[in-house]
Amino acid sequence: MFGPDYDSNLWLLRLPDGKPEQLTSFGPLEFSSNPAWSPDGRQIAFSYYRLPGGGGIPVPEGTDLYRINANGSGLRVLATHDVPGAALQYPVWAAGGASVYVSYMGPTGFAVDRVDSRSGVRSRIIPNAGYPSVSRDGRRLAYVLFPTPEVRGQSLWWSAPDGSNPREIVGPTTFEKYFGLRLSPDGRRLLFAAVGQPATTRPPTASLLHPLGLLTRAFGPSVAHANGDLWDLWIVDLDGRKLRPLTALSEDLPVGAWSPEGNYVAFLGGGSASSAEAGLTIITAEGKDLRRLTAQPGHRGLDWTRASR
Repeated sequence: MFGPDYDSNLWLLRLPDGKPEQLTSFGPLEFSSNPAWSPDGRQIAFSYYRLPGGGGIPVPEGTDLYRINANGSGLRVLATHDVPGAALQYPVWAAGGASVYVSYMGPTGFAVDRVDSRSGVRSRIIPNAGYPSVSRDGRRLAYVLFPTPEVRGQSLWWSAPDGSNPREIVGPTTFEKYFGLRLSPDGRRLLFAAVGQPATTRPPTASLLHPLGLLTRAFGPSVAHANGDLWDLWIVDLDGRKLRPLTALSEDLPVGAWSPEGNYVAFLGGGSASSAEAGLTIITAEGKDLRRLTAQPGHRGLDWTRASR
């Protein structure tokens, strides 16, 4: 399940050799993003907003949390924004499907909230945090902790599902920023996108693109990066050890997703600055055998599940 840039719908790709299938049918003023499969593969939660019609600059009133059935039917709201301009984004289902964790952005700042999947009641779990990910067994909640006046940089943490017993994974001076956290199916590793490179892994020419990449950019199709940052995917054990890069592509805001068995990672972003290639991509969990499945960039996220039961 993924969201390409050429429309506002969600698309389904069946592996190994399927073609993208359109799952939703949203209008030109509607926008969906960040699809997340339920644990049983029968539902999809996602963020949604609608742009106002008429003249002027189109600004959505807020971003809400919706869900649909796996076949695209049964569209219904799960939780709505509480004040104008607030957004519920980057949903992830809790183990068992009883709730959905979301990143909340509003006038008072950022937070990780939990939404009851039946009642839609939202509760605050971790303030000043975002991009939640829940382990398959439901025992761990990973998230990004944002800077404070006392701590300048972003950092990675995990805790119990209710936010208790927090533990730092990667400290605030390692990377410039983080995005798109995903705990592995076995709950032992964390996949994430980051800007920058730790000093211990930075090669002597880390600030330079590979010469072939420079030639590709000079004579091949260009890739426009939405926010100007160059991102790559990384994996780290939850104890903070074995931090290693998964890609070296300088992607534009990639979002990754583990395969159900944890031996592959799929990702989607705006495209690589070093190769000028874009599209839904699969790579092994060891960073080998990269394969582009589509050729269109996408900034609206993706998720991976087994066939629904």
